[in-house]
Amino acid sequence: MECGISVSAMSRRATILLFALALGCAVSAADGREEYVLVTPVSSRIESVDPIEVRKLFLGLPVARNGRIIRAIRHTDGGRMDEVFLQNVTAMSERAYDHRLLTLGMQQGRLRPLEVKSREELLKALRDFPHSIAFARRSDVGNIDSLRILRVIWKN
Repeated sequence: MECGISVSAMSRRATILLFALALGCAVSAADGREEYVLVTPVSSRIESVDPIEVRKLFLGLPVARNGRIIRAIRHTDGGRMDEVFLQNVTAMSERAYDHRLLTLGMQQGRLRPLEVKSREELLKALRDFPHSIAFARRSDVGNIDSLRILRVIWKN
């Protein structure tokens, strides 16, 4: 009994189907891959910060290295980056974080971390404040020689 399709035609179709499937998986993996990091200018002499210090920095509390207060810079986009920041750096909701910053500002005169909206603003802020740490996407800062990645905060 013959089914009407030759073995070579079936293997061609199977090969094309497997290739399309593999290509689709590779594209979706590349698109969905995100990594968020803490960076500092190479000139800062900041070698490391632990998670508690990172949280303090982004709450506006002072953290010093080499006798100098570290400046926190937050790159925000109103989307996924903010979710990752709130969940993995502050462990707070957006409302709780804003309330905490407002309270610390009013009660203790603490400055809010500098917030920037674009890659260009982020790079300018890192140049202007050489003793700083910034929260950013690796894709925005990973290939810049004047910056050093201190730690990966989150990746998928």
